[in-house]
Amino acid sequence: MEFIVSCINRGSRFAYCVNLGERITIKKVDITCSPGEVIEIDDYSKPVPEGSRRKFSDKALRLPAIETPIKIGITDADEITKRMWPKIEAAAMLIARKVLLSIPVIIRFHNDADGSSGAVALHRALRAMLESKMSTERLNIRWIMNKGVSYGTSEAAADKLWISNYDCIEKPLMIFIDFGTSVDSNQGVAYMGDSTEIVWLDHHPIEDGFCGKGLEHYINPWLFGGDSSYTAGLLSCILSKAISNLDTSIMEDASLIGDHSRYARFSDDGVAISTILDMITSDPEIVKTSNQITPAEIERILESKKRREELLHYARIRSEEAMAAASKSLRKHQLPGAKAFISDFKKVRKDGTKYPLPGRFASMLFDRLSASEQEPCILMLHFGSYISIRMDARLNAKVGMRSLIAEEKRRHEEVISSGGGHDLALSIKLKDESDKEMIIRDILMLVTERLGKGKDANDQNT
Repeated sequence: MEFIVSCINRGSRFAYCVNLGERITIKKVDITCSPGEVIEIDDYSKPVPEGSRRKFSDKALRLPAIETPIKIGITDADEITKRMWPKIEAAAMLIARKVLLSIPVIIRFHNDADGSSGAVALHRALRAMLESKMSTERLNIRWIMNKGVSYGTSEAAADKLWISNYDCIEKPLMIFIDFGTSVDSNQGVAYMGDSTEIVWLDHHPIEDGFCGKGLEHYINPWLFGGDSSYTAGLLSCILSKAISNLDTSIMEDASLIGDHSRYARFSDDGVAISTILDMITSDPEIVKTSNQITPAEIERILESKKRREELLHYARIRSEEAMAAASKSLRKHQLPGAKAFISDFKKVRKDGTKYPLPGRFASMLFDRLSASEQEPCILMLHFGSYISIRMDARLNAKVGMRSLIAEEKRRHEEVISSGGGHDLALSIKLKDESDKEMIIRDILMLVTERLGKGKDANDQNT
């Protein structure tokens, strides 16, 4: 039987050889040859090179076209999907092609409910595709849970080192799910250069100067009349449906709930899965696993009803403990027609656990404050050199928090390392945490000015 050598692992000298028959067959065999060569494999005997490079059949590697964009039943979101559909379909075709050829693929996903739900959906789609099209499953895929939303040179160097182990007939593929589209990722993207193709699925506002915006397969609802409520997890779920016709509704719900989307559908399963994903990606020690949680590990956890109930119970207890501790340490500032709250996360964190993480706890605490206060609120929760900011949409209409943070970065570039995020959920990283109180006071002053009073808020400890 004729096979085409698609990929060779330099270290092991194993070759991944593809037969494009009615069902695609991949064999991992010990040979010495070159990518693109046509070889004969007879009863697993050592193949003998016989001829020159041969092109793959696009027809054999092509997914069935989906002419009508996939809908989830949310009118605004479905309209955005319709506008993005050519990009989604092209990315789905590219991902399927690489996987079916066993070309190396690296998938980095953000360690929260949004990023991990998208990763689980894509994992399920690729597994279903292989089961339907391939007689021998062989995934050359590396899943990496990323603890931040930027792609730096250290991450890029690790990825390039892994990819350098392979000689392939086509470029390896990088997939990013729920990464911040900030200039902090420019060096990492530049470091990878032309060595890979990239699919980037995101929903963060796009910073000026972000080089990834020009990538062929960069997909972000902000470029199609949408905003951050169309989450990266939802985008990954839609793309996954384009690869394999499977139900991703629970992962869609988990993504939308986890990222506080206005499209959120609060199904019981969606709330439960969102909470569990948030917890286990925050602190892998909770499930006694390594720091590199993969979608396959997440699937094993979710399959056990007893395990899910145990994790949910723990999440509720820990969240209430953190909320009680936070309520004792809040500082309140009266602003013109609003209230600002400052919280020190060091007084909230419990020894021995990382759940909840500061940014996610900021959202939980902000929701609690917003429900109890009559005036719109802003919250600044600080931990080490980080400040997480949450703001009521009514305030943000007057303040414009993203532009305020950009102004703050210009005013204090010697102090602020980076900053940005969504309209109502942002963060700042400082070069030295000793400057934290100064930056918090400065932000309060700017917020007050933009609210029209021009005076520092009156600090009232509560």
